[in-house]
Amino acid sequence: MSHRSFRLAGLVVGVLLLGACSGVSGDVAAVVNGEEISVDEVEALVRRQLASPQFAELPQDQRVAQVDSLQQQVLQGLIQSELLEGAIREAGITATDAEVEERWQTEIALQEGGEEALLALLDEIGLTEEEAREQLASRIRQEKFQASFDEQVEISEDELRALYEERRSQYDQVETAHILLETREEAQAVINLLESGQDFNELAAARSIDPSAQANLGELGSIPVNSLDPGYVEPLRDAAPGDIVGPVETQFGFHVIRFDGFETRSFEEVEPELREELAGGRSEEGYRAFVTDLLDRSEVEISSRFGSWDPTTAAILPPETVGGGSGNA
Repeated sequence: MSHRSFRLAGLVVGVLLLGACSGVSGDVAAVVNGEEISVDEVEALVRRQLASPQFAELPQDQRVAQVDSLQQQVLQGLIQSELLEGAIREAGITATDAEVEERWQTEIALQEGGEEALLALLDEIGLTEEEAREQLASRIRQEKFQASFDEQVEISEDELRALYEERRSQYDQVETAHILLETREEAQAVINLLESGQDFNELAAARSIDPSAQANLGELGSIPVNSLDPGYVEPLRDAAPGDIVGPVETQFGFHVIRFDGFETRSFEEVEPELREELAGGRSEEGYRAFVTDLLDRSEVEISSRFGSWDPTTAAILPPETVGGGSGNA
């Protein structure tokens, strides 16, 4: 599946996981904080899923066998959606028409064949343009909601510098080139050739058994010290930039090394990476705390025909796992 097709297939998932309760009449499948999800709505989405390319080619008996699990998946998605969308409404977060149009134009640009091909694909998977646009709007709202947790994160420079010092050894790097040989004698012969004036890169291309030697002429560039075999690094500690060191034995064979120098990435270089890492972790922690609180204060009841709602995992347990299939109606 191409990247473009995958993005659009996500709109199908959106129908199942992000669709808002429509208030369609019929028996009630679930009640989420007072908002009803009808059985008719669940069954309509299941029929749409069964008609999608993912299921359309399956034999009828296999499609029928999927119905129960699909009903639970669809209802679970609708419940989760209502919980999240309710919190987003509570936070006053919206998606403007201009934002949806911009995202729609992005989808068109990513679809080979343009808007006509995009609409044809939506028709194939059972989505109208209006429904697809609503899914994009929902995605935008959720992105803004997630970003609100990012905005709450505060990270001081002292914290970042402390983390940098804690990981300082990870930022020590060594720049080298090498020629890898099978035996010590071959390595010494290469050293003799280098001492006689032959070019290091030419010898690497001609003699090194490193599979990358033809492409990089033996140049390894700057590599974190702690990612290299200590046996490769230690002989370089007393070398000066430009020195030829070897033969050096490692598990890979015998190296003839041109040492170009040690360096340590500065705090200023790695500060953006550290900030992103800490911010991402804390934002995720904040979001998890929000979800826990949301589940604790939400009221969800589902019909026993679908199973039982588990608030700790925000999932539906199948009827057979919940003590004889009893549940709330």
